[in-house]
Amino acid sequence: MTLAILQRDPDVVAAEVDGRPRLLHLRSWTYLALDPVGERIWALLAGPNDEDEMVRALLEEFEGDETRIRADVAAFVGRLQGEGFLIRG
Repeated sequence: MTLAILQRDPDVVAAEVDGRPRLLHLRSWTYLALDPVGERIWALLAGPNDEDEMVRALLEEFEGDETRIRADVAAFVGRLQGEGFLIRG
């Protein structure tokens, strides 16, 4: 099975505000605060990765079972894509 490669929208910038990482979409002025897992997923999206590659990386770094991490990644990526922060390649 071939999975879509996920890419950051080039119109999104990341910055730390009040000690928390945030994303800002420059066209829509939508912003999103990130927790540590969301911040790591955003970092993984700096390179070409698909959801399976991100799940594998998160399994090595955070506690949790694969089913839960996979569901969380899918939900977060879906939100990022729905709000215009991601482009599926």
